[in-house]
Parts: sequence; C-alpha cells; structure tokens
Amino acid sequence: MTIDQKITDISAIKKLLSSPQNILITAHFKPDGDAIGSSLGLFHVLKKMGHDITVMMPSPSPDFLHWLPSQKEIFTFNQNIPAGVERIKKAEIIFCLDYNAFNRTNQMEVYLRDSNAFKILIDHHLDPEDFANFDISKPSASSTCELIYDFVSDLGMEELIDEDAANCLLTGLVTDTGRFKYALNPNVFSITSSLLEKGGDLTRINGEIFDSSTEDRLRLTGFSLSERMVLIPELRAAFIYLSIEDYKRFNFKIGDNEGLVNMPLSIKEVVFSTLISETDDLIKFSFRSKGEFPCNEFAKEFFNGGGHRNASGGRYTGKFEDAIERFKSKLAIYKDHLIA
Repeated sequence: MTIDQKITDISAIKKLLSSPQNILITAHFKPDGDAIGSSLGLFHVLKKMGHDITVMMPSPSPDFLHWLPSQKEIFTFNQNIPAGVERIKKAEIIFCLDYNAFNRTNQMEVYLRDSNAFKILIDHHLDPEDFANFDISKPSASSTCELIYDFVSDLGMEELIDEDAANCLLTGLVTDTGRFKYALNPNVFSITSSLLEKGGDLTRINGEIFDSSTEDRLRLTGFSLSERMVLIPELRAAFIYLSIEDYKRFNFKIGDNEGLVNMPLSIKEVVFSTLISETDDLIKFSFRSKGEFPCNEFAKEFFNGGGHRNASGGRYTGKFEDAIERFKSKLAIYKDHLIA
C-alpha cells in the first residue's frame, strides 16, 4: 500500500495487520481516560498479534490512570523529543486515536504530518482532518474505546481482548459517558457486558478513577465550588474560573480538575457549565451541557474550539480577566438556546 492510498475495506486492514509491523499508537495532548484507554486497549490486542508497538502520548497521563495495565509502556513525547521523533520515523503504521486533527497532538504534529507511515484514524469527534489512509470517524459513538472494540471485532480478533484490554476499554467508556450518564447508545451497554465477561472490573475502575483523590485535589474541588463558581440563573448557566495562582495554591497535578466542569450541571436549573482555566500560554475553556444546548457551536464561534454537542473545548489568547468577560458577553447571544 502506498502512503497516499485510501482504503475503505476492513479486509485490507486485516491483511495489512496479518504480518508483524512496527506500529505507533498515538492520542491527543493531555490525554484523558478515553485516549489512554483506547490506546492501551488496542496495544494489548496488537501485542498478541505479534506486532512491535509503541504507545506515544504528547504529554504525561494523569495520575488517576497510572494503574491501567501496561501504562508504564507509554512513551511521553515531550519528555524526550529526539527519541520520540525517531520512533515516529521508524513506524510503518500509525494509529491516530481520539483526535480528529494533527494539531491536537501538540509538538508531535509536524513529525506525524511528515511521516510516510500508513495512518489509521479511529475517533468520535466532528469534522476530521483528511490525513488518514483508513478512517473510522463516528461522532455518534460514545467514545473511541467503543470504536476500538468494534474495530477489533470487525477484524475478527475479539477473542484477543483479555482482562487487561477489557479494563482499558471500559475505562474510556466510563469516563467519556460520565459513568454512563450521557453520550449513550445501545452499543455501549452491549460492549460493556462483553468486556465484563472478559474480566473487566467496573468496581475497580470506579474506585481507581473516582475514589482515589488526593487531599489537594479534593480541596481544589471545594474551593472551586465555594469561591470560584458563578451562577447566571437568568441564562441557566454557570462557570468556574481558576487562575494559575489558584492551581498553584492546591499543588495542581494533571487531572486534578477532571470532572470539575460537570459539577454545576447537578444544579437542576443549569443547562450549560464552563470551566475557565488560566495556563502559562493561553486560557482554556471546557464546556458541558444538558439537553440540546450546542456546546460545540458556542466553542467554535467564540473560542476557536469545537467538539460534541454536550462536551466541547476552546481557547483564548489574552488576559484571564478579558477571557472571562468575553465569555459572559457571548452568553447572551445564545439566550434563546439556553432558556428554551
């Protein structure tokens, strides 16, 4: 197969994977449960098929995912860029998981674009960039882990999903559905049942992810809700804003604000929740909604972002205070959507 050849037939992919390959599995910058879970779930299956595999993340994984089977096998690109570049150059096949554009991989972007490897995209975000030789792009899916399970099944390799792979894939299903509260479809429950039969342990997954908080993380959560949450009842909206100094105060580690944006949605009247985070180089926005409010449209129109209807992200370059004021000023434009 040539590097610019487009493939639509899964049987061609099965043939490609029928002999040992040097495979690179990648996911997006600041990987979450679905990015790590899908990558390691696929890793376990491909390893059993005899491939030479590197799982590479652009940046470190959050602490609450370090328990996942083979998590120590993950190569972190921004901690050793020269070695990471060499691994990209050696790859014959690159899996692009849980991202729809190369810029989601941060510093890895230019090297992935230049690679002559055969690229396979498996993702559930809208508007994928056209770079893959073979792609599975399904925004209606709950998660990339759901798509990885279907991909492995379509290859006829479902029997290779063992206990370790099952726990990895269940992790993505649990986190990207908010513990089975949204982005649901019948396939989610069918796959969950199958993964449980294969040894997946939902009790452990929930414990490791949601019941293993540090004191700093819990205190950050309390501070965010008591001191940094703003309700806008007339627009059925709420937002939490956290500065660099706020994060430093609570010894912030990657993943400590995971799930924070969802908490205001537990207020009955709130349909749109936002987390505004100051970082060293830009202001990050995380958007979540209930019902029909289009987070992705709001993110795209005002904050150079996008994503799903009920879960999206965006960014702003400028002063933290200006970002907050811009957000508040743009809410009124969507008033009809918010109070519908």
